[in-house]
Amino acid sequence: NTGVRSAMQKIFSLSAMYPVQLIPHCFCWGPGYLATAHLAASRVEPIPLETPFISFAVQPHRYFDIASASLALDDSPGLGFDPRWDELEKFVLSANTTG
Repeated sequence: NTGVRSAMQKIFSLSAMYPVQLIPHCFCWGPGYLATAHLAASRVEPIPLETPFISFAVQPHRYFDIASASLALDDSPGLGFDPRWDELEKFVLSANTTG
């Protein structure tokens, strides 16, 4: 979302004026988390990304490494969100569709 990105850039600039460390976070493990990671990675100065310590049964997407609690972004277009549906579908309780 362009509006969110613009707002975050203003917050980054504002935080640089004070003796604080800005640590972005998003506890949604889909595109929101990757968007937040891209925002942190877009800065010249290193900025940590707050990550909840959650034990996952499977790796939710290719960027997050469960074993090392690390995240590696590449330079592919967009967010690069590509969930591992083959693993995640094991946890679907119901697939109720209408139509």
